[in-house]
Amino acid sequence: MSDSNEDANRFEILKMDYEMARDDDRAFSNIQAAVASIAVALLAVIATLVSDTCQLSEAEDCKHVPDLFLSAAPSVPLAALAFLQLLGAVSSIRSYYIRALERELRTYAQRPLTELASISPIRPASYSELITEVTTMRRGRAGYRVLSFLVLVVTFSVFAGFTLYLAVKLDGAYTTFMVLVYGAAFAFLASEVAGVTLGARTAFVRVAQQFHARSVRPLLPGSPAGTITGRDIVSYLVFPRPEDWSKLLFIPLVFVVASASRGTSFDWGTLLTSMVIAEYLVYSARYQWNDIRGVAADAAHPQARARLRLPHSSDRAKMRFIVGSSLCVGVARVLGALLLGYATGELAFALVFLVAVFAVAALYELLRTSSQDPWVTDRGRSRLAKAIWLTVGAGYALRFLVGIHAAGVPFDEPFVYAGAAFSYSFGIMFVLLTWVLEATSYCRASADGVWYQGRELKGKANLSLLLPYISDPVISTDPDPHPAEPSTLNCGEVKILVGRGALFAPWNIALWVSAAAGALLAVGLVRAPTDIATMGWVSAVSIAGGFAMSAAGGALARAAVQLSTAAGIVLATRFTGASGEGVLDYVLLVAPWMTTAGTYLMFRNQSYRDLKYAAADLLNGLRLLTIRVIKSVTGPDTWRAIR
Repeated sequence: MSDSNEDANRFEILKMDYEMARDDDRAFSNIQAAVASIAVALLAVIATLVSDTCQLSEAEDCKHVPDLFLSAAPSVPLAALAFLQLLGAVSSIRSYYIRALERELRTYAQRPLTELASISPIRPASYSELITEVTTMRRGRAGYRVLSFLVLVVTFSVFAGFTLYLAVKLDGAYTTFMVLVYGAAFAFLASEVAGVTLGARTAFVRVAQQFHARSVRPLLPGSPAGTITGRDIVSYLVFPRPEDWSKLLFIPLVFVVASASRGTSFDWGTLLTSMVIAEYLVYSARYQWNDIRGVAADAAHPQARARLRLPHSSDRAKMRFIVGSSLCVGVARVLGALLLGYATGELAFALVFLVAVFAVAALYELLRTSSQDPWVTDRGRSRLAKAIWLTVGAGYALRFLVGIHAAGVPFDEPFVYAGAAFSYSFGIMFVLLTWVLEATSYCRASADGVWYQGRELKGKANLSLLLPYISDPVISTDPDPHPAEPSTLNCGEVKILVGRGALFAPWNIALWVSAAAGALLAVGLVRAPTDIATMGWVSAVSIAGGFAMSAAGGALARAAVQLSTAAGIVLATRFTGASGEGVLDYVLLVAPWMTTAGTYLMFRNQSYRDLKYAAADLLNGLRLLTIRVIKSVTGPDTWRAIR
């Protein structure tokens, strides 16, 4: 292409770009004016409405409005001001870009404008730069800068004054909340305004440099550079751990059992509030923290796709965005738990639960990090792993107490202590069985039938130290002699717990303790009078059932032990003369044992792949069942026509 053709093409591109930028500038100016008018109108309307409330007026016909709604009133004009700031930030960048385009265009129009030549040799395509000489906050006209500053001061002063006046009229807690939240928002908004006015040049330079650095990278995420692996970040932030859906059943089950045991009404509203605070807000924030600390290891997990943890990217900028987003949402969840607790009168519960969960989480993260330290001896690593095993059950005890709280049962009842001990040991059993299955996904099966632990497993002592308790297949702790050879099978798909295994495996010990504590819980749940003899007999039967479950080989034998032990518990109460008053008491009597034994039986008959894809397999099974039903109803001919 000749230089003249290239020059002509460049001019056409510059002209089109300039026209689009100017059109965009005009549209944004109209939007800014409209939003500014709306913000002023909103502030006036809200001020008029709140002036009639009983908090601000002593008139007899004042309107009773909850403090929560009044405290949220300033957020509406604040959102309008924030939107204005977003428009202003874009306008600031656009202004520098338009001025750069004008300078390029002026190289094609050297002759000054005829009408202005007598004043100044101003060339065409100088509009934006000419206006900037008046409007810029750095070197514009003094009068314009003073008036602009006055507009900003008046706007912020009116908003801050209105918010502060409203805050002092409310209760102390709301006053503190409004001062902290709106004060922080006000300070952040003011700093952003300063950044795109007084600091506009610095902001544009930074944006331009970032754009240049990223413009050479692939645009679409499907390209190798900077690919994000795993689930979508938005779906993760909405629901961080869908694989742990089964844990959502624990609190409602405790609530139903405790309410039925004590004959109290089912307060579903309190249960819902407690569930949202505990599971969706506090525990989800705790999971996000755990995923942030282990994002690299989770991305390298053999079953990363099924685990659905925090997304991962090789691009640092994307990882900063992913981690930053998760941190922000995690903090928002913590604050949301406290706000919801305050709004529903459950602030003490929310605060205590929040502190307890994150205290346990901090201890767990400390132990886990320490166990990965290369300077720790094998003996020290073993001790740290066992400490981790003992820590993981605390979360289940906390969930049990949440269910008790939702049911309105006092914490000083004896069965509550037994229930907390039962939940703690049940949680240890649940997690250890999950971990031993997870450990198999890191293994490689050799041609001679021996399994070797992968290198990634060496840094996970809480998982790797569970494998020696498996008797079949043989899992060697020696270095893999042929790590490059492909595995003869997917070890994570093998049901390694079907066999008997070591009798004194950690999960078996947790089963026995859970069975014993569950017996005490069961006796405490029934409404019939009980004595020490009843507790002794029920405990003996439950512990014997736990030992038999551990020693049994095969799913059928374990299921037989589960059912026979449940029958033995009922017979033990009848033998001691403490039989229940009805069907409900018998259900409550066997509920802890059936829960523990059923969970144990389920894990012993699963692989890690089965465990992680359980929900997906269930949904797929329901889909296939639905298709078969529709096919049967419509008939084969119609089905072929509509499928």
